[in-house]
Amino acid sequence: MINHKLLHDPRETVAGVRQLYARVRATAYAVLIVPTPTGSRGAIARDVLRGLGKHLDGRDTPRTPSGLNDAARVWLEAHEITTLIIRNADRLDPSAWQEVRAITP
Repeated sequence: MINHKLLHDPRETVAGVRQLYARVRATAYAVLIVPTPTGSRGAIARDVLRGLGKHLDGRDTPRTPSGLNDAARVWLEAHEITTLIIRNADRLDPSAWQEVRAITP
């Protein structure tokens, strides 16, 4: 069973965010994403793929939400990502959380 945690820091500062980004870059097993505020299906998967450095403008890039979710799940596993950090996760709607659950192993 995967342990999902939601951490909220009301005292977040620019310096603290920079430190968070630096710490994530220093580890090979975490990826940090900032969700795009679109509310469309597949948006979280696109954000995860971008966070992993994948280019989404290619001819073979999946275009459907389920295809994007599958690609994100495969790449998270391929990169052996064990920690997914989502900035401003408290702003996600329930459908976005369902998508997060769908792409995390």
